[in-house]
Amino acid sequence: MRDEVPRIVTDIPSEKAREVLKKDSCYISESYARGYPLVVTEGDKTS
Repeated sequence: MRDEVPRIVTDIPSEKAREVLKKDSCYISESYARGYPLVVTEGDKTS
């Protein structure tokens, strides 16, 4: 089991993420429900 947790050193959401979420709200229907706002900058396919 992993005991380490990420060290977050910026405001959440960051200024850049807030800009993306603002644009997102202009184009995505409100009926598209999400559990929480998420902005991903990078991904890694591990399987």
